[in-house]
Amino acid sequence: MALIARHKRLVLVLITAGILLYFLAENLGPKYCPAADCLDTAVYFKDRILQSLRIAYKDDELPAWNGTVGDKIIVMAHTSSEDVSWVEQYLPDWQRALYNVELDRPTQGCLAVPKNKGNEAMAYLTYIIDHYDALPSIMLFIHAHRDGLKGWHTDAPLHDHVYEIPALRLSHIEDQGYVNLRCKLNPGCIDGPLSGAKTVLTPTIWNEIFSNSSTPPRWMALQAQSYEPIPLDLSMFRDNDEGKIDSVPEIGVPCCAQFGVSRSAVLERGREDYIAFRQWILDTELPDATSGTAFEYLWHIIFGVPVVLLRTFVNVLSMGGVSTWDASWVTAV
Repeated sequence: MALIARHKRLVLVLITAGILLYFLAENLGPKYCPAADCLDTAVYFKDRILQSLRIAYKDDELPAWNGTVGDKIIVMAHTSSEDVSWVEQYLPDWQRALYNVELDRPTQGCLAVPKNKGNEAMAYLTYIIDHYDALPSIMLFIHAHRDGLKGWHTDAPLHDHVYEIPALRLSHIEDQGYVNLRCKLNPGCIDGPLSGAKTVLTPTIWNEIFSNSSTPPRWMALQAQSYEPIPLDLSMFRDNDEGKIDSVPEIGVPCCAQFGVSRSAVLERGREDYIAFRQWILDTELPDATSGTAFEYLWHIIFGVPVVLLRTFVNVLSMGGVSTWDASWVTAV
């Protein structure tokens, strides 16, 4: 009897903890630059509890594949030890460009990068450069982990790409050109302890990255702060100090280098620009944590979006499309 009583108490504690985590995740979730990520952990464990109870998020509930591969591709960088088979298994309607960044440990069926530098930026830029003349309509640039706490920045049940990607409205990506797949503002918002852009993306880095592109650094800063096109007079920005910036514009974009982009947005720049961006990564002596993170703050700017991508939580929700696992998104788009 004592053993049964102890089991009952344990069950009661687990249920209470689950309810508490659910409350935290649903009612106290971060909206404007929170100081900690503990609530993302609460979301994860709430979803894990639901999955263990077979209440929701079962693989057999995923959309059935009709045998057609779409005009869309998933691009990712991964190491040889990371299992990326989930892409083909669960998302067979997507083309795949999987880049193993460990050049000394090649894996069958995976692409290679020129050098393992700059984190995922090297793979992203290499894909665009190598396929510039035959890009699909929609490209998703994502990380290799399918789910779990390592993927805390994937806003889906269990932080699972397999639930996130089928829920995306691809027409929205085509309309917008660039869509960040992160739907919370932490990290990446303008103010607060998690803003980060100005500590990583210095004026020197900005100037170096854009100096050899078709968009000189100072013009790029002016254009990125405007919601209207600014004429590009190269004579005003080339080969003189007016072409450089002294301070980086205020940048607001959700982390973490996972986004969708349309072919038309990519083609707004010539291939030479992407070659120049990649060459900067190849040449820089900065550590990967700096060079890769610099691009994390620049992707939306490179694809023609103003520096402050999102200012409100509602705007964030409107970016990714209607979610199949959370009907409350419907009112936000």
